[in-house]
Amino acid sequence: MRVVRFVSRYFFDFLNSQDFWEMRFASSLAGSDSNNSIQLTNLEMSRIHEIGLPYASSQIEMGKSLSSKSYTKQFTVPGNHYGDVHCIKILAGDSKIALSGSRDKTICVYDLSMLGTKENCVVNTNSDHNGWIWTIDQEDNNFSKIVSGSWDSFIKFL
Repeated sequence: MRVVRFVSRYFFDFLNSQDFWEMRFASSLAGSDSNNSIQLTNLEMSRIHEIGLPYASSQIEMGKSLSSKSYTKQFTVPGNHYGDVHCIKILAGDSKIALSGSRDKTICVYDLSMLGTKENCVVNTNSDHNGWIWTIDQEDNNFSKIVSGSWDSFIKFL
């Protein structure tokens, strides 16, 4: 929060406003109908004021988002990068191809139609860069023109 004060005084004042947090807390308790709203006892309300409305609001909102029925499918593809992944590109068009670039200086090519199967969905790995991969993109919907940028100060066309 201290950094925000130097970036924007207005935003800092807004985030520190007790009125803002009371309104945000009340809206986080309210549901879409009276059956979904959260009712708190006086003891719970005093505890919330002890820990602070910003923290309490964020915890309630996080709990609501985790309990919603609209989960996104999540897949983990282990063992392809040994460094942090910094960029992902899902190719445009009807393709089911995705690319990932990493600190390990590699680009992995994934066949998304293989996700959820027991087969490995990595179809290719490229190690042409000598630095961390920071960006991957493509020209329009042209799969033959895929470009990557790296800390080695080079742009490579795959």
